[in-house]
Amino acid sequence: MRWDLGPQVLDGPLYGSRLGSVDANGNVTWQGNGEIVDNENYILLETRTFHPERKYLLPIPLSELDANPNMEQNFGY
Repeated sequence: MRWDLGPQVLDGPLYGSRLGSVDANGNVTWQGNGEIVDNENYILLETRTFHPERKYLLPIPLSELDANPNMEQNFGY
């Protein structure tokens, strides 16, 4: 938040582990030809959209809003 890097680092696809499994003995089985490739066979978990109007501000605690009736909650919360 401090460096305004949200659109570069928090927007786009989010990948999880590689496709494959590990058995109880620690043997790894990969989908495909069995080779481990650094940038392939990852599971797409979700595609994120960064909203700067909401993500650069944190919510104001309810106790602070109750203490000051002139204060309004930040946009998006």
